[in-house]
Amino acid sequence: MNATRERPEIRFLTSGDVTAHERAAAERAVRTALTSADGVTSVQVTLSVVADASLPRPALA
Repeated sequence: MNATRERPEIRFLTSGDVTAHERAAAERAVRTALTSADGVTSVQVTLSVVADASLPRPALA
C-alpha cells in the first residue's frame, strides 16, 4: 500500500487587492482543513477584499 497521499490542486479566484501573504495563509488553512479528508481532488478558493473595517482580517469563510 502506498502511504503517500497526493495533495489536491487548489485554485484561487481573487477579487480586490489580495496579497500574496493572504493567499498563502488561505492555502495553509485549506491544507490544514483537508488533512483528514479523503477523495478530495481539487479545491476552489475565493478570496475577496471587502471595504468594511468592521470585518476581521483575514477572514476565511
